[in-house]
Amino acid sequence: MPPTSASYDSLPYDSIPYPDTHPGRLYTLAKLFGLNPTPITRCRVLELGCAAGGNIVPIAESLGDSKFIGVDLSSRQATAGQEWIRELGFGNVEVRHASITDVDESYGQFDYIISHGVYSWVPNEVQQKMFDICAKQLTPNGIAYISYNVYPGWHMRGMVRDMMRYHAMRFPDPVKRIEQARALLDFLVSASRLQEGSAFAAMLKNELDLLRRVSDSYLYHDHLAEVNEPLYFHEFMDRAMKHGLKYLGEARIGLMIPGNLGPEVEKSLKILGPGLLEKEQFMDFVRNRTFRQTLLIREGVTPNYNIAPSAVWDMHISSPGRPASEAFDDLSKVQPVGFQAPGGMVLTTDRPLIRAAMPLLFKAYPGTVYFAQLLVTAKALVEKAGGTVPVAPQDGLELASGLLNCLIGSNLVDLFPVAQHVIRKPPERPKAPLAARLLAPRFRVVCNVRHEGIMLSEFEQRVLPLCTGMTAMEEMVNDLSHAALAGELRMEKDGQPIYDPTAVRQLMTESVTKALEKFGEFGLLMA
Repeated sequence: MPPTSASYDSLPYDSIPYPDTHPGRLYTLAKLFGLNPTPITRCRVLELGCAAGGNIVPIAESLGDSKFIGVDLSSRQATAGQEWIRELGFGNVEVRHASITDVDESYGQFDYIISHGVYSWVPNEVQQKMFDICAKQLTPNGIAYISYNVYPGWHMRGMVRDMMRYHAMRFPDPVKRIEQARALLDFLVSASRLQEGSAFAAMLKNELDLLRRVSDSYLYHDHLAEVNEPLYFHEFMDRAMKHGLKYLGEARIGLMIPGNLGPEVEKSLKILGPGLLEKEQFMDFVRNRTFRQTLLIREGVTPNYNIAPSAVWDMHISSPGRPASEAFDDLSKVQPVGFQAPGGMVLTTDRPLIRAAMPLLFKAYPGTVYFAQLLVTAKALVEKAGGTVPVAPQDGLELASGLLNCLIGSNLVDLFPVAQHVIRKPPERPKAPLAARLLAPRFRVVCNVRHEGIMLSEFEQRVLPLCTGMTAMEEMVNDLSHAALAGELRMEKDGQPIYDPTAVRQLMTESVTKALEKFGEFGLLMA
């Protein structure tokens, strides 16, 4: 076994969900590109480098008729995953303590193979094995997801990594290494103020801002790891193609669109990179890209990158955006209305169906609305408004095209192959996913219904396990109030501890209410 397993045994990697690895997202992209992927409700999924299963176990809970296998080199992490699965009682997922090089034909064929945060951190022979597994064990319509660090962006980031390793690796203890790496960054940023305004000082500050937000395990395993070898996109694809693999796209479709970089850049890219792979490489140069989430398919499968709006018709739609214009819901007039995506970008439209549909999606979020239902409801709103707003004869195509523009241009909408059954307003007896309830007392980050990691406060870690679907809010308040009065839970107001039973119950009611409202807002409550 390669020696890297020891570092993960001594300091386990955070085992959390990665939304872009969800088979539903891979399925959606393949459908948009004209392929026929295996439905996620009955599929087989392999994760290479699964840690303790924090990514695949929540997916297994939501897709009970599918089968999931994860492998990890760390005995400590694999054992933790196995214990967690036993506690949950899930029979459709397993975590195996094994090297990626141990995976062979006995594992079977898989519709989806995913590997997040592994490729750049393993030796070349393991990288080659990853491609070999994808080439031999993907089903004919299968899709592989591999993330990795890329140049040119990692040239600058790698320089900071080298400086951190030079200082921190003289200390044998992992905790000390992390502490010293952070201290060195602080020192370098402070010292670089002597060069205020220089590109070097700005780069260091950006890196420090980034690394201040990451966990210790991420810093240790991603930036201080013995192996961390970025490469250019064209080099990655050269290696993949030698194994009979082909490029499908990126997990985030908007990053594949040259038009999102501006018309002049798009025009130049058509000259510089006439082919798909060349265009992708030049876009990396323009963006100074540091990280990719690439989807691969088997040779012989031919995607169609001219996306047909009809691909949206079988999808469930969601949108985390919000209106950016006044009178956005006045459909009686033909006027441009803006809608803002989470990143801040505003898309403007005067199309009546899109103007009617977007507020419906905002109201349903974090849940989804099936396309056909969205079309019927939006159409009814437009017809009810009357006035000078006509309903287009090809209304289905118009709405689908508008939603695609929102997806591609700004991630204003999201598409899913299955419904996301969540409740925004907490019901009388709220219910959270079993995996999230079980993990909440142990970890600050849990997985919501949308396969997103949600950070919990210490108090919320106590509340979420009570959301079983059988416990009313009043019962939660009673249980937690008793715990507080018994000294098991500290309650404070204005920085002072509270011991009076009446005051404790009043504050507990307010606190539980806020926690449940947050759970609803962030997709932790199931329908």
